Amino acid sequence: MKKRIAKPDDVLAVLKVTRSNWYGHVRGFPYRVIAIQENASLYDLGLAILSSFRFDRDHLFGFYDNLHRYSDSQEGYELSYGGGFGGRFPAVKSTKIATVFPEPKKKMLFVYDYGDEWRFIVQLEKKALPVVGVKYPVVIESCGDNPEQYPDDEPDPPAPEPFVQAEELDAQASVGWQKKKKQDLSLKGEPPEPEDQYQKKIDAWLM
Repeated sequence: MKKRIAKPDDVLAVLKVTRSNWYGHVRGFPYRVIAIQENASLYDLGLAILSSFRFDRDHLFGFYDNLHRYSDSQEGYELSYGGGFGGRFPAVKSTKIATVFPEPKKKMLFVYDYGDEWRFIVQLEKKALPVVGVKYPVVIESCGDNPEQYPDDEPDPPAPEPFVQAEELDAQASVGWQKKKKQDLSLKGEPPEPEDQYQKKIDAWLM
């Protein structure tokens, strides 16, 4: 929504928008308080919400009266390329904020991106008169950091094992065999053979 200076006779809807989980819990989640003309559409409100949390505007969204299971809602308003999401509810572009939030304390669930299902509880706190010269909508209170819309959850792949040449493996095996042979001879009380004798045996074994 493009911001504009409110007219003297405009009435503002002051709404608190709080990030929530799938159970409708909001304690400890970030929130924004948005002032917007009540004669603006729910589509304008949806864009203001996304902008306040620095989200991209590349997914569908909707408003629902069931704060836990939006699919069971009796009242809803949706955005889709064909009007309503599935045709069940009215479109957000043709619904005014004043129609959905007539009185303070009215709550609706705002769902954005039906794949990731970002959820926000939207509550009308009060109605107010605009301030002269201020462009609306505007965020008048902000608490908490913006959630990361596309978090990088995938761990980095493990580093590849260093490539070891076959000759190096043979050398490592021969050194280990020599140490073991010397240890066996010392346990038997026999004197160890000279290094060149070991090497000859190793060469004969590898051939």
